[in-house]
Amino acid sequence: GSRAEWPPEPALPPRMTPAVAPETAPDMAVVALYLGFLARFRDSHIRRKLGDDAAESVRLEARAFARRLHPSRPLAANLDDLAEFDRSLKRRGINPGTSADLTVVTLLAGSLLHGRGNRVVAR
Repeated sequence: GSRAEWPPEPALPPRMTPAVAPETAPDMAVVALYLGFLARFRDSHIRRKLGDDAAESVRLEARAFARRLHPSRPLAANLDDLAEFDRSLKRRGINPGTSADLTVVTLLAGSLLHGRGNRVVAR
């Protein structure tokens, strides 16, 4: 049989599409989605571990960081800034796990809704 691409390209559900600007580079779409969750909502994992103030601080920090990124440029052009943001969170013991989970489940839902959920490697 034919080999399907794995992992499949991420597909955003139609209602999430406006959250990612049309000029966003395709390889930055997942980053934009993740930062959108982190910048808009207090991450509940951070809230449980470090409290409401820490979650709100990270939310505001993510919002400011997302505004400084260049989503129309490819991921490679943003990688240094993204890596520094990630290191900054890790140095402070901050794990925005809920935002990451929401990103993954959104991509999964988009994949299933758009018929890409059946793409697996067949040997």
